[in-house]
Formats: sequence, C-alpha cells, structure tokens
Amino acid sequence: MNSDRHRNASTALALLAMLSAAFAATAIGCSRGPAKAAFAGRVTLDGEPLPQGAISFYPLSRAPSAGAVIENGSYQMTAVPGSYRVEITGSKVVGQKKRYDTPDSPMDDVLQPVVPAEYNSASKLVQEVKLDTKTLDFVLVTPAGK
Repeated sequence: MNSDRHRNASTALALLAMLSAAFAATAIGCSRGPAKAAFAGRVTLDGEPLPQGAISFYPLSRAPSAGAVIENGSYQMTAVPGSYRVEITGSKVVGQKKRYDTPDSPMDDVLQPVVPAEYNSASKLVQEVKLDTKTLDFVLVTPAGK
C-alpha cells in the first residue's frame, strides 16, 4: 500500500515537473521577438513642456506600432528599429461640465487640443529608431496665426 502511494506521489511530482518545464519553455519562447530600442524623450510646444498627451509611432515598414503617454513633457517607450511616422497629441483643461443632467452629477473636465494637426492627424514627422537609440526629443511650434 505504501509502495502504491509512493509511486502515485512520484508520478504526480514527475508530471508536475514536466508541466512546469513545458510552461517555462513556452513563456521563454513567447518573450522572443525582434529586438527593441528602449528610449525616452522630451516633448515641448512653443518652448514649454507638453503637460499631458500621447506620442504614437506608426511604422513605415513591417514593424509593430508603439506609443507612450506624455506627462510633464516626458515619455518613455520601446520600439522595434525602423522608420516611423510620429503623431503627438496633447490637450489642456478649459473648464468642466456635468456628466449627467442631474443636480448631483459628477463633473468631467472639458479638454481642448493644444497640439497643431501638423504634429498629429496630419503629421509628416518621420523618425528613424535604431537599436542604440536612447533619446528622442520633439520640439513643436504652433504656426503663426493659430
């Protein structure tokens, strides 16, 4: 009886070890892929750090897109080396409005875009990312008259 119990326990441990090894091999295999550059940067608009926004890198070749949140003019991200079209968005709070038409409604911020279209929806910004890229800064300027 003890022999059967010992054999069942050994079989269970062996099965557990094999499943663990298979899971570890799968997890390691999933982490493979193209090498990525890890970099950071600053985004300014008219000489001032962009308070909040987003930066998106859309590949011009066969690479995945990448993006990050901009906070206080700074961002950090990773991207596969290649050429990208870059879009930068940002907004500022210009007021508040009620979420619902009730007296106890929570208030939501009303946001106004501050980054000109030529840096986001109509962006012609192109950036090359290399494996050794560490810093990419973007200096944005509002066109005269806007």
